[in-house]
Amino acid sequence: MNSLAPSGVSMNERRIEISPSDLVSFMQQRDQVFDAELYTKKYNAMSATQQQAMARQYAEQEVLYREAKSLGLDQNDEVLRRRLIQKLKYFLEGLIQAQSQPGAAELQQFYDANKQDYLVPATATFTHLFFKQEGADPASAMARAEQALEGLVADKESYAVNSDSFPYHRNYVKKSAAQVARHFGNEFATSLFKLSPQPSTWQGPVVSAYGAHLVQISQMQAAYYPAWEAIADKLLRDLQRSQFAAAQQAQINQLVDQYQ
Repeated sequence: MNSLAPSGVSMNERRIEISPSDLVSFMQQRDQVFDAELYTKKYNAMSATQQQAMARQYAEQEVLYREAKSLGLDQNDEVLRRRLIQKLKYFLEGLIQAQSQPGAAELQQFYDANKQDYLVPATATFTHLFFKQEGADPASAMARAEQALEGLVADKESYAVNSDSFPYHRNYVKKSAAQVARHFGNEFATSLFKLSPQPSTWQGPVVSAYGAHLVQISQMQAAYYPAWEAIADKLLRDLQRSQFAAAQQAQINQLVDQYQ
């Protein structure tokens, strides 16, 4: 094809011979997608100008690579060593991915075997009133919260609550215990999820890492396992990742076994 690029290095180190298969491999390496049939079609669909431009890119990289090697820049280079190892792993992964297309039965079997990983946690939707803790003693904050609760129970329409500004948000929608704990602390999250939703009723006080709170819970969603069909795309990614890791290690083991 071109007098630019190698299907093997020429005896003349200043000569680069490029074949279509070299450019197909180059495109796959560039995109980190290893599907020779697909990229052969992509290459053949290019115009002559586009193919020449691709050959030029390949040639430039080959020249820089050869010049770097001639200067010994590849010697004792741990970063380069790691990159080459990673590139081979990507290559092996591409080969495995092209061969692996799990069906519905495999997805369901994988889901059943790893069901706990797909549990959707319980969530709460709530608003709160915050009463700041002064010093290490939460008693004053609790007392203020209890007083406010009494006023709200007696006259929830017009009672003016003298609450404090909370560091985060006033309203929380469909938050899990872990998400709630990040803003309020574990003690608050545990206590909150023991309460029942009462959309128009203030409950508490509930202690947090910052003080005391009155909470109004509008909705609680129990934890549940989704139907596997509803998360089929995620299951496919997870199953393939699991298969890739095992198959890749098997291929690496085969390569290692070829060495003494």
